[in-house]
Amino acid sequence: MRTLNLASSRDASQSPVNGLLVAGFLAAIIGGTWSTGAMISNAGAGEALRLPEMGDPASIVLTPTQEALLGETLLTQIRGALRVSTDPELNDYVQALGTRLTAAGLDSGMEFHFLLVADRTINAFAAPGGIVAVNTGLLLTAQSESELAGVMAHEIAHVEQRHLARSYANAGAINLRTALAMLASILAGAYGGADVGSAALLSSMAAGAQAQLAFSRANEQEADRVGIGLLAAAHFDPQGMPAFLQRLHEHSQLSVGPVPEYLSTHPVTLSRVSDTRSRAAQFTGSFAKDSARFQFAKARALALSTDPNSLISQYEETLRAGVANDSTDRYVYALALTRAGEPERSIEVLNTIDATPETSLHVDLAIAQAHLSAGDPQLALAPLQRLNEIYPEQESIIYYLAQALTDAGRPHDALNHLDEATRVEGHNPALDQLRAEAAARASLPWISHEALADYYSAYGQFGAALQKLELALATSHIDPIARIRIRSKRDRLIELQQGEDRPGEQLPTRSGSVAR
Repeated sequence: MRTLNLASSRDASQSPVNGLLVAGFLAAIIGGTWSTGAMISNAGAGEALRLPEMGDPASIVLTPTQEALLGETLLTQIRGALRVSTDPELNDYVQALGTRLTAAGLDSGMEFHFLLVADRTINAFAAPGGIVAVNTGLLLTAQSESELAGVMAHEIAHVEQRHLARSYANAGAINLRTALAMLASILAGAYGGADVGSAALLSSMAAGAQAQLAFSRANEQEADRVGIGLLAAAHFDPQGMPAFLQRLHEHSQLSVGPVPEYLSTHPVTLSRVSDTRSRAAQFTGSFAKDSARFQFAKARALALSTDPNSLISQYEETLRAGVANDSTDRYVYALALTRAGEPERSIEVLNTIDATPETSLHVDLAIAQAHLSAGDPQLALAPLQRLNEIYPEQESIIYYLAQALTDAGRPHDALNHLDEATRVEGHNPALDQLRAEAAARASLPWISHEALADYYSAYGQFGAALQKLELALATSHIDPIARIRIRSKRDRLIELQQGEDRPGEQLPTRSGSVAR
C-alpha cells in the first residue's frame, strides 16, 4: 500500500532559507486597527469598484513595477520561512476566492498571489506585490464564506491602495535590503515561532522598520471601506466583515496568555464592529453568505491539520451516541481514514455521501486519492479524466491525474499535463515536484533536474536550484531547446544570488526571467 500524504503542507523547518529572510506584512486580523471612518457610497455589485484617488507618493520611491518585482522575491522568502500549504484542493480554493474578489472590483492590473499558511492561529497578512495570505486557523474560525472573504477583501485593499508602498516612500529610499529589513521585524511579531534565520542580521534596522510599516488609522479606515465594497461587488454578503470582527472581539475577551506585542497594540473595538456593520448595511441586493465549497474546504483544512486517529475516534463516538452527521462530517472522517492507512474504508464512507453538484467534485477527488493511497492508480484514472474534461486547467485535478498516470506507468502522459500546468505564473510548487518525479520515471533526467530547480527556486533556495540546473546541463542527450531554456534559468538565478550578495542595490529587472 502506498502512503499518500494528503496533508501536503511543506515544513519550513526542513528547508533552509537562503540569504535575507523576509516575511510579509501582518495585517490587523486579531486586534487589528480596522478603524472606523466615513461611509462608502453604494456601488452596484456588477460594476468595477471605483477606488478613491489619494495621489500616489509611494510611486516616488517604489513604482508599481518595482513593487511587483519585490513581491516576486518576497513570495519565495515567505514560502521558505512559513509552512505554506501546497495541498492542491485548498490551494485551488484560496486562489479562486481571492480571484473572485479582485476580478469583481479591481482594475489596477496588479497580479495577486493568495497563500494558505498551515498554522492553527487566527491570522492573515499582506505584503507588497499582491501577496495575501491567511492561516488555516482563520479558515477554521470563519463560520461562513462571506466572513473569510471579508478578511481577504480587507487585505486586498491594503495591497491595492499601496499602503505598504506608501510607507516605503516615508523611508526615503528603497532597495532590497531596506525592504527585507522592514518585513523581517513583522514576521518575528506575527509568527514568533518561525525560523527567522538571517533576519537577525538586520536587527539594527528592524526597530524603526516596524514603526514605518504600521498601518495608520486612515489606512485601516480605507481598507475597511474598500474591502466591504469588494465584498458587495463580488456578490458576497458585506455583513461578513463585521460578523467576523464580532467573533474576534468575543474571542479576544475570552483569551488568556501572552499576546504578540504587535497585536496587543491594535485591539478590535466594539465601535469598529458597529461602524463596519453600518457601512455594510448601505449595500442592498442579493448576496451569497456561504457556499458548499467553503464548507468542504474548511472540512479539508480540519482533516489535514488534526491527528487522523483522533478524528476517527471522535466521529465514531458521535455515531455511537446517535448524533446525526452531515456530508462534511463524513468527508472529514473519510480523509482521516485515508491518512491513517485505511483507504478501502474511506471509499466506503465517501460512497455514502449523496452525489449533488455541490458535493461531487470533492467526493470524487477524495475517492481518487484513496485509490492512489491503496496503490490502485488505474481505478483513479477514469474519474480523474472525466473531471479534467469538466473542469479543464484546475490545478488539483491535474495534480492527481498526473500522479495517477505516473503511478500507472504512463509518465510521458503525466508530463503532457504537468508541462502545461507549470507554465502558468504562480502555480503550485507541488506541481514542479510531481513533474520531477514523472520526468525521472520517463528517463528524462534533465527535465527532472530542471523541475526540482523550479521547486527549490519557489522557496528561495537558489543555491540548491543552481546545483540542479548544472546537473541538468551536464546530462547527456539533452535536447538543444531544453539546453537554451535551462541556461537562461541558470543565468537568472546567478543574477538573483548576486543581488543577495549586494543587498544595498536597487531592485532587479525582469530581463533575466524565463518562461518555459
